[in-house]
Amino acid sequence: TGELKTVRSSAKGRKRDAARPNMSQPIILYDIAMAGGTPADKAWSPNSLKTRLALNFKGLAHKTQWLNFIDVAPTLSGLGLAPHVTNDPRKWTVPAIYDPKTQTTIMGSQEIATYLEEQYPEQPSLFPPRTRALQAAFYDEVSESLIVPIFTSLLYRHLEKCATRDKEYFRSSREAIFGCSFEDIAPKGEDALKTRLAEIEVVLGKAARWIDMGPGIFVGGEGPLNADFNLVAMFLWAKMVGGDEHPVTRDILRADGGRWVRYIEAFDAWTALH
Repeated sequence: TGELKTVRSSAKGRKRDAARPNMSQPIILYDIAMAGGTPADKAWSPNSLKTRLALNFKGLAHKTQWLNFIDVAPTLSGLGLAPHVTNDPRKWTVPAIYDPKTQTTIMGSQEIATYLEEQYPEQPSLFPPRTRALQAAFYDEVSESLIVPIFTSLLYRHLEKCATRDKEYFRSSREAIFGCSFEDIAPKGEDALKTRLAEIEVVLGKAARWIDMGPGIFVGGEGPLNADFNLVAMFLWAKMVGGDEHPVTRDILRADGGRWVRYIEAFDAWTALH
């Protein structure tokens, strides 16, 4: 009949189509575009940055399908992806990828990293042997701990950079996530902002101590791991949204004698947009 049959795998956030694979087409990365600016300024989703870095690190050809916030759910559900099982009102989120080689669609930065490692083991490794437990602990203790203080401190900068048609969705969805009015999400006043900055400083100290246990500038020592891409995505996100002079970005860049500036620069080879 020519009808495309779909086979759902048991893996979270993954769909595989039982059609003949296309070996020549690039992987499609679904991402949210920042409004305005230059093409190089489009990528601002921290979770999508993790996937973009991983794809570039592994040398995998890919191209970006840019979306608005309000287009994410209909686009990804239209690809056959099951929604996240979560209390978060956002049931479909970026990043997502479609790999024509395997006819597989996957949603979620960590799920994508695992898939890329399994499917392309001959490429540079995101999870070298005996590092998964370390990386999981680092992710929970460091990368995840930066999200709320960075996001809430840059809340209004995020709103400014949303496309006009996304602004109301951005406000209402964040109110649902935090369970309060939009105005109550951001720190109010200088003292409240200082509290957020202090939270970030504590996490940066943890990250530095973890990295200093090894032989190089990365969590992985001389070369980056998936955990490094998760961390640097937080820094790139802050720079993209806040600019270098916002207190959040400024404190990150000045911390520990500028070590995070050098850390960010070490990833320049893997930040290209496609």
